[in-house]
Amino acid sequence: MKRLWLLIAGIMISANLSAAIWGGANYSVMIVDLSKLNAAISDINHTTLHGTDNVKFNNFLHMVGAQGGFNLGKFSASAWASGLFKETRIDSMSARFTYGIGGGSLGFQFEPLDWLWLRPEIDVAGSWIGIDLAQRRSEFGLLPKDTLTAPYRYEVGGGQFNLGGGVLAQFNVPTGKYNFLGLSLKAGYLYPIYKSSYFDEDGREYEPVKGFGVDGLYLRVGVNFGTRQIYTCDYEDDDEDNDWEDDWQEG
Repeated sequence: MKRLWLLIAGIMISANLSAAIWGGANYSVMIVDLSKLNAAISDINHTTLHGTDNVKFNNFLHMVGAQGGFNLGKFSASAWASGLFKETRIDSMSARFTYGIGGGSLGFQFEPLDWLWLRPEIDVAGSWIGIDLAQRRSEFGLLPKDTLTAPYRYEVGGGQFNLGGGVLAQFNVPTGKYNFLGLSLKAGYLYPIYKSSYFDEDGREYEPVKGFGVDGLYLRVGVNFGTRQIYTCDYEDDDEDNDWEDDWQEG
């Protein structure tokens, strides 16, 4: 049996293993239903501050951030984070909604062309929101202005845990022997698994806005700078030599 394996090993066996690491900046947009948040803030304006206007945040959360990752053969792993805020002023209050999201992705990479990567990925992500409401008032005949000493102030934050997935395509342009510039585009969906209560800076707990969260369909565009190599391992069994030949070559 041993001789049989030696005969089989006498045929040259070659294996190529690609390895790459990259990182850069991203812009993303997530489609979220903000109708429940708009209604909750508008209700505070009507009932507590005796205003008449309604808050009308649109359903698109624009975010900027960064990402980085690596691939070893077909396996890839990456991490990313982004966030931003929305704010508005109506008759009796100013409102700011701050949001952020970050997580990691595991994927399986296909390379149909030298310059094109395709990766279906599984996402695990946490998201955070902050809601800051302040009363607006007139003083000494001046126009209404925001004030941190207003009689009414509501400032809370909360988080949630999401699972999901998506598909990423990255287009690479060589910039050196091993280096490249990549433009990535990913579409995916995040589903909420857990949502926390809201807490203020003093630790007081508040009920979260029902039916609202930072989750849903998203599109992310990224610009990555990276380096890539292909590790070629050749093995041949003969009477004179029996060793491994390592060679790093350009990807």
